Amino acid sequence: GQQAGGQGDGEIGMLRARLDREKMNRNSLEEELGRARQEVYELTAAAEKEGQTGVLRERLQREAQGRRQLEEELRAVREEASFAASRLDIESEARGDLEAELNDTKQELSKSRMDYQDAAQALNKASKEQREAKQREDEARKEAEGLRKGAEEARRQAEEGVRAAE
Repeated sequence: GQQAGGQGDGEIGMLRARLDREKMNRNSLEEELGRARQEVYELTAAAEKEGQTGVLRERLQREAQGRRQLEEELRAVREEASFAASRLDIESEARGDLEAELNDTKQELSKSRMDYQDAAQALNKASKEQREAKQREDEARKEAEGLRKGAEEARRQAEEGVRAAE
């Protein structure tokens, strides 16, 4: 039980770390995208001053392509982060289920222990009662033996009395 919980914690930790990495990656891609946009803006301004529209158009197309690529990478990173977050939710839920199952098992074990203790007490009580009954039986047997010997002695004396009377 403890091991399963520890394993769940490790997997959740790994997912959290992955989510953090994805967020940092996304932030750096967003910064790169911002710089690319700023560079396009600056190039546009510079080219307008110099009148190099053909060179500017070519550079703008390359920048736009680079920007589209960055946006695609950013989208992929967002999807990955979303997947990691949903995986984290699933792992947390599974861990909750395992903890509930563990608590149920602990309760069952506790009840079994109590049942065992009750049975052990009942057995001890029955053993004690059995010993006491045997003790009473032994006492009764000794008493009966004493009475039998007393009766035999009385009969013997009576027979001797009869003989003496004859």
